[in-house]
Amino acid sequence: MPYCIRMVVIDSQPLFVRGLVDALNGGTDIKVVGTAQDSATGMTLCLQSHPDVILLALDLCDADGLTFLQSILHKEPRAHVAILAIEDSPLIAKDALAAGARGYMVKTSNASRVRQMVLEVGCGRVWVDPVVLAKAPLLKTSPRDRKSNRGELTSREREVARLTLKHHGNVSKVATELYSSQSVVRYHLSNIYRKLGCQGIGDLVLQLSQSRWDFAPTRSPPPTTQNASSRNEPDSLT
Repeated sequence: MPYCIRMVVIDSQPLFVRGLVDALNGGTDIKVVGTAQDSATGMTLCLQSHPDVILLALDLCDADGLTFLQSILHKEPRAHVAILAIEDSPLIAKDALAAGARGYMVKTSNASRVRQMVLEVGCGRVWVDPVVLAKAPLLKTSPRDRKSNRGELTSREREVARLTLKHHGNVSKVATELYSSQSVVRYHLSNIYRKLGCQGIGDLVLQLSQSRWDFAPTRSPPPTTQNASSRNEPDSLT
């Protein structure tokens, strides 16, 4: 039986949420198990339903979105949070990814693209809106323009990068899972950042999103978006 991603939506705009839920609930691959319009209700809902994916708007009426994102991940660390944002700013996207988000989507995107993000994030992958990636100056640097000492990551460095994303940059947890020391992990991260031209975890996530490296867990992925594309969906959710 295909895996169905259980999702919670936290957004202060009820009309937007209604359109989003209607667009995503039409298939068997995604099920919206609840919605909330404020942070307190949203936190309670997440702790009760333990969703696979949490769609979180940055512009909540009663809380700072990034601060609330970190609170959710502290209490519900197994969930994958994807951000819904008004702005297509790479800087805001980097801040959200550095705070632990696994996806970043502009609210003007169409339903098919939102579905794609939910499926990718639900599999444990990182997904960033192409509109945002196109505006990220770091990612416009071609391999030809990079310094000669920035080569391909080793298998160990790829594993450190994967675990860094999994644990939202927590070096202590990465070291524990690798049965290694924090100093060794920091050494590998230094090499990773140097090779990829990153300045921190936010840049790292954006780089991996652009390169489409597969750092997903080993569980079977949910259905692809092929069937979803054949359904009649609105051009935009706003």
